Amino acid sequence: MKVVIVGPNLRDQSQGAFHVHAQGCADLRRNPNLREEPHDYVIEAETFEDVAEDVYADHMAENPDLSLDMCVADFHFAPCAELAHRVIA
Repeated sequence: MKVVIVGPNLRDQSQGAFHVHAQGCADLRRNPNLREEPHDYVIEAETFEDVAEDVYADHMAENPDLSLDMCVADFHFAPCAELAHRVIA
């Protein structure tokens, strides 16, 4: 699914540093700052972890102690972004 990554939220991180919405969702169309397309950051993702890896790949490479779970915690996933958690064996 194509998702739009909005952020970073520098003032209020109570719902995560970034918000993730499905491309074209009603929440994006209602927000005057986000209704213009194309959006700056759109990726194809199937899982929460796909999103975190895309945003934090360089940071994770430089910081081996940084876990993928810690990165996922920086995101608020809106209900429209119907993504799953990746099962790690």
